[in-house]
Amino acid sequence: MERRETQQAHLSVGLLLVLLLLLGTWEETQAWPASLQYDLIVVSQPEPREPLYMALGYINDQLFLHYDGESRRAELQKPWNDTEEGRKVWDMVTQDLEEMGKELRVTLQDILRQNYQSDSSDGSHTLQATLGCKLQGNNSTRGFWRFQFDGQDFLTFYPERLNWTATHPAAKRIKEKWEDWFQMKFPQVREEEYCSIRLQRYLASWKGILERIELPTEVPPGPNLLSHEPLQVELLIMSIGLIFAILVVVGAQLWRQMRAKPEIRPTRRSEQKSAHPLFPGFGNIRETQSMV
Repeated sequence: MERRETQQAHLSVGLLLVLLLLLGTWEETQAWPASLQYDLIVVSQPEPREPLYMALGYINDQLFLHYDGESRRAELQKPWNDTEEGRKVWDMVTQDLEEMGKELRVTLQDILRQNYQSDSSDGSHTLQATLGCKLQGNNSTRGFWRFQFDGQDFLTFYPERLNWTATHPAAKRIKEKWEDWFQMKFPQVREEEYCSIRLQRYLASWKGILERIELPTEVPPGPNLLSHEPLQVELLIMSIGLIFAILVVVGAQLWRQMRAKPEIRPTRRSEQKSAHPLFPGFGNIRETQSMV
């Protein structure tokens, strides 16, 4: 059990530090992105089925990677460095995401056992991990790793201080487990010292993919209503013209009816019929009322 926890923590820290090292390398050139982020989520299912798992990767808030826990394969939304080294590193990316899924599944099951022992049919629960790093304005890097349980903040890791902060009552035991292992394994180490040959290969291949991604050089402008002004004016003119044509036709018809004169012939008063130009029979009603 202790060995499994050690391996899980090592994989988690390794993936996070890959992200930190990525932006550390990107500082050397202004062409590199400013942020890299992974969104990992597991959803519990009724036993004996294991929780569902999915992962998404973003570069500058643009989706570039999708990992499906069912197929256990990662799919790129952007071109990859299609070389032998790139394929090897891509297999390593897939393996890291798969191991992260295993760790999140175990963590979710631990949380459920600790807090939902009396009711195993409590419904589905989710554990989401958001990890990544950002390039600050002063060219420094800042990593982040946040957990959410059922949509609520659960646990946060601060790479600068190498410690965990529990923000949910159910996270206390999980936090103590990971924090104790970290302090025992790396009492005075900094995150930059985790770099290894494996991570360097990772960075080299990521450089290949990032050179192929079309990243925005400036913030796209918001919607400009003036850009649609000619179309709006044209539609307004067409609408006014259509309304005017309808009014002309209806007005001409009413005018002809009002100008029409009934044919006059000598008849008895009882046989006389008066027709209203717009309401036929209206004259007969008025004539009947006057005779009463």
